[in-house]
Amino acid sequence: MYQLKNPSSEFKLYIETIPKSFKEYIYFWPKADLDKMKNTFLISLVNSRLKEFRILQKIIKKSKIKKLKFTLNDIKHAHIAVSSRNFGVYINNMFYYTCAPYTDLFNFDPKLNTTWTMRLKNLNDYFILKSIKNIVKGEQIFVNYGRDDNVQLLTGYGFTLKNNLFPAKSNNFYIRFKGKFIWNTIHETESYRLVNIIKKLKKFDLKKYKNIKNKAILRKSDIELFNIVLRALKSYSNKNLILKLKKNLKETPNTLNIFRVLVTEDKLIDSNISYLNQFIRILKGGRLVMNALSRSHVVTQNIKYFNSLLD
Repeated sequence: MYQLKNPSSEFKLYIETIPKSFKEYIYFWPKADLDKMKNTFLISLVNSRLKEFRILQKIIKKSKIKKLKFTLNDIKHAHIAVSSRNFGVYINNMFYYTCAPYTDLFNFDPKLNTTWTMRLKNLNDYFILKSIKNIVKGEQIFVNYGRDDNVQLLTGYGFTLKNNLFPAKSNNFYIRFKGKFIWNTIHETESYRLVNIIKKLKKFDLKKYKNIKNKAILRKSDIELFNIVLRALKSYSNKNLILKLKKNLKETPNTLNIFRVLVTEDKLIDSNISYLNQFIRILKGGRLVMNALSRSHVVTQNIKYFNSLLD
């Protein structure tokens, strides 16, 4: 934050390459655009990050640098400048996020034409960007930002892709249970996380679940919990909102990005609803149903769980 306002001679040229505005980033969007995403995974993530910024602002106000009077927008600006422009590398088998000045000017494209050295020998080793195909004069150089879905691209870099082939994932799924909001992570291809959610729910109701030994009762209790998760997931469905946005994708500069993110979210929701229904089918139908679905992610990723409950 200090360098952005008062760049030293050592970093001045680099600081000048950092944009003066990050208005395309969701943390600077107008309230009208954020209001379009009520009760979505994305808005949960955004609200969580904005809360972190406000906490950081309070810490700064109590610190020795409070006299510099950094605003909330200064904090957002500096955070984005670092988080969107770093590279992950290993140095002596330890993973670090590092800044590589000027290399961070290159844009992203799935059809990249470069790669970088992720493993450095020591702190004095060079960070090297290498071409992986011929790059002709005047052609743009691209780098790979990672295997990110559109939610990650929007929150991390301020853009989305028309055809993003990377699996959808989210870490901001909340369930209200026993008067508390329980935070969960779900992924498009990892059904075992849903079992983790059930275990987490049980911890909030130990009196009911702690001493149950009977498998039939355990199955029934887990079916009840899976149905709670199922209802929670369905409440996040964006289908009506997606149809509304689709009619006017040019309403604001951010509408298209909102549309793409909500499509990504719905794909994630639908896949997890499918997984949940399979869990419930197996718990109700027993080993015959489990054997019929033996090649599915639900069974292969959760075989120990099913064996512990099925007779």
